[in-house]
This record gives sequence, C-alpha cells and structure tokens, in this order.
Amino acid sequence: MKKQLFRLAIALTVCLLFLSCTKPKEDEPGKISVTSTPSGAAIWLDHKNTGFITPHLLTEVEPGSHLLRLTCPNHFPLETKVETQNEQTKNIVVAMTSCPNYRITYNISHTDTLWETGLDGISPVIRCIDYYDNYSVPISWSPNGSFLLYPSQGHNRLIKQDGSLEAELPAAPFDQAMCYNWSNSSTILAYSIYYEGIYGYNIAAHSLGPILYSGQGVYSHNPSFSPDDSRIAYTLHTYGTIAQVRLMNQDGSGNRSVSTEFTTSSPDCGIWLWWISDNQIIFMLDKIYLVNINSNPDSLSSPTAVFDQPDSNYCCLQLSPDRAYYILAKWYGHDGIYFNYYAIYLGRTGNWTPTPLISGLTHLQGLTWSPNNDGLVFCNDDGLYWLTLDGNSYRVIDLENNPRNTVGSFSIRANSP
Repeated sequence: MKKQLFRLAIALTVCLLFLSCTKPKEDEPGKISVTSTPSGAAIWLDHKNTGFITPHLLTEVEPGSHLLRLTCPNHFPLETKVETQNEQTKNIVVAMTSCPNYRITYNISHTDTLWETGLDGISPVIRCIDYYDNYSVPISWSPNGSFLLYPSQGHNRLIKQDGSLEAELPAAPFDQAMCYNWSNSSTILAYSIYYEGIYGYNIAAHSLGPILYSGQGVYSHNPSFSPDDSRIAYTLHTYGTIAQVRLMNQDGSGNRSVSTEFTTSSPDCGIWLWWISDNQIIFMLDKIYLVNINSNPDSLSSPTAVFDQPDSNYCCLQLSPDRAYYILAKWYGHDGIYFNYYAIYLGRTGNWTPTPLISGLTHLQGLTWSPNNDGLVFCNDDGLYWLTLDGNSYRVIDLENNPRNTVGSFSIRANSP
C-alpha cells in the first residue's frame, strides 16, 4: 500500500512539473509573400522601408490591415491594402507600370529646402536650401525645363537646371502680391507687382525691365503670353472690384482693352488668363468665361459664360500646354471637423462639359499639367500624386506618416536625356 501511494505521489509530481513547464501554443504572426514584375522593387510596409526587395516573404506581420508600397526605378510606386491574419500567408503578385521621364521639384511646408525626384519617387535629392515660403510666388519651371524660379529671402531666384544662378529678381513690397508667367518659348519671364505694373526678364539679354507701369490704386496683374508670344494679355482692376481684360504687345506697346468691364469678388482677385487660340481667352470666376479678341480696337467683347453650373464650387482652371484640354477642381463637401473633399474634372477645350477624373481628395492644395500633356501632378494632404488622363493615380511622395507636413509648392519638368 505504501509503495502504491509513493508511486502515485511521484506520478502526480511529474504531471505537475510537466504542466508547469508547458505553455499553451500561441498563434504565429501572419506572413506576406510579395512578388513583382519587374523584380527588385523595394518593399514598404505601413510607410516604413522594410529593407527587403521583391520577391520576398515578410514574416512576423501583425494581424490587421496594412499598406504595402513598392518602389522601383523608372516605375510608378504601387500601393495596395493587405488584410493579414495569424498563421496565414497572403500572396501579393503585382505588375508595376513604367513612368514618364519627368522630374518634380517640391517643397515640404515650413522648411527652407527644395527637393527633386522622378515619378518613381525614389531617392529625392536636394535642389536648394534657401527656399522662402511665399504664397504669391510658386515654384515654376520654364516650359523647356531650363530655368527654375523660386522665392528666397528678400528676392526671387532664377536658376539654371544645373543649379547655377541666372538672376535675382526683386521681391514685391510687403503688401503687394506678385504673379509670374513664362513665355511659351521660355525666353521671357513676365511678372506683375500689383501697384507698380508688369515687368519682364529677358533670358537671352540677361536683363530685367518694365513692360507696363500701373497708376496708383490700379492693379495690373496675371500676364499671359499669346501662343506665338507676340502679345501679352493681363487683368486690370480699377475702382475696387471692377476689372477688364487688356492686351499689349510683348514690349508694352499697343496697350488696349479687349473686354468690357466685369465685377470680381475682391480688388486683388487673381484672374488667370488662358489663351485657347490666337484670338480667344478664357478665365474663371464663378464660371468659365470666354473673351473674343476683336481686330477692331474699338470693339470690346463681353465675357461670355461657357461653363455655367448651378453651384459655384469650381476652381483652379488649368489649360494643358497644347491647349487641347482643361482641368477644374471642385469642392463638394466636408466632414464638419477637418477634411474638405474635392474632385478633379477633365474636359476638351471647346466642349465645356467636363467629366470627373478623380474624387475623394482631401485638402487639395494644387495641381498642374505635365509638359507633354500626358498627365497631371496634384498635391493632397497625404502626399504628391501623378494622375493619368484616364483617372489612375500614383502617390509619388508619401507624407501620410508626417501629418504636420504637406507639400507647400511644386513644379514639373521633362528630364534631360
């Protein structure tokens, strides 16, 4: 009897020791198998570079929703949402899309640095470190991509593509806005200072001079070159909110009105003029208006609304460099707390019924055409995007992990061979 009890005690002790040393089996984290064409794409997970390239099996992935991002030279970044579970492997097989050979120059708000990258978003490089945030002077590449204008402290700098200085242009006094526009041939940079007039910098002559003087209390602004660069249209504001479109030769001669007077919302309302032909100009207020340029200087054209929607939430009219297309942005709501929602519309010039290209954008802060009319660049609150004319978007610069930073200003140029 004693031997049986002793044996039972030993058995119980062994069982207790075994149980105390044995833990319940835990679920293993999930995995993501990533394969891309072409291979060798850098793998980012939840805005962090994993250090791996495709093909690769990511392990130790926590269950839940993840953002997978792939970057590959000469290809658009690719992003996709992946839902993972413990002890499961998600297989991701993707084909990446080659991108055009452009360079985007951009600034991150509240910094003094201009960065530059291709549409693949890989390895941005520093263009300059003396940028000064000025809402009235955006970054602007010349149409041929040879010269870059940007604001610096106390002046505006014009540099060549290789980074060397072309000119330092005077900045406007504190209370006077400026607006710039290049000639189509990239040979003249025209800009206006509201109280003073319109000036021109001649690239070939390396000289700056006045084109037009404005009188006191008169705003001459938003110069725009005709398709052959021989003429400059501009907006003249007089007597508060009364405006009209005027025209002059490139040297300032032959200055005359081409439109009847119209009313704007404020005396310094920026009205960007776009030439759609040698004798027609469009601009946007609450609608898109068309102005015909008559050969008879005594015959003025009344601005005619060609795009007239029941609401007035459209803005940011932009004409493509070849004048074949136009884009509009539309504000269509907000969440009541923080986000405003926008859509981008695309239309063919002459057909003033644009169609939606992309929607659901938050805090749209700018958009511009590519030099070759094959796409758009726009800035959302989470980064800088390329948008194709069939509505596909690619996030080139990812800022979602930096909520306090947004792109302040940007411009695009064709990359030199």
